[in-house]
Amino acid sequence: MRNSEPFSLRDFHNLLTGLETDLPPSVQRGPSGTSSEKGGTVLISEAVQLREQAKAEEEARQEAEAKAEEEARREAEAKAAEEVHREEKKNAPMNLLHEKTGARIPIMRPVLKIGKKAGLVDYCIEGNPSISRRHADIVSRDGGCYLVDRGSLNKSYVNGRIAEPDQEIPLHSGDKISLADEIFTVE
Repeated sequence: MRNSEPFSLRDFHNLLTGLETDLPPSVQRGPSGTSSEKGGTVLISEAVQLREQAKAEEEARQEAEAKAEEEARREAEAKAAEEVHREEKKNAPMNLLHEKTGARIPIMRPVLKIGKKAGLVDYCIEGNPSISRRHADIVSRDGGCYLVDRGSLNKSYVNGRIAEPDQEIPLHSGDKISLADEIFTVE
């Protein structure tokens, strides 16, 4: 069909039938369930309107899909960053700050032994008769640190709570550890 030839009702019907199959179901038929016809003649303006509505709906669907994909990508990136942060934190050594001396003791080994006998411990507290030869251990495993009292005479405490001998007490940043009268802060 050329542009100079008259447009027959049959040609127009075929055009609309093809148009209707391209439209979403919500706009293919009117509210009464019949195709949009007025006395056997379909109005061109309605066909154009339907086509524009379908195009607008498709653009809105594509925009919503792109927005959802972007949101999913951002969530995945945030989750990955959180996992990296958690791994870094898990692998970062904790420190003990000895309040009396200001010494910072990194907890970098599986067991950090604390007491007053130099050859028996990793951190020696000299000149304090209240401290046992091997007073307590700081055990580091599975990304956490724990205080274990080794049966000391003058006891060990975490935040004022007594540590029973050979029982692991979880440590967190800011906790106060008392080995007899020596105070340490977990950093």
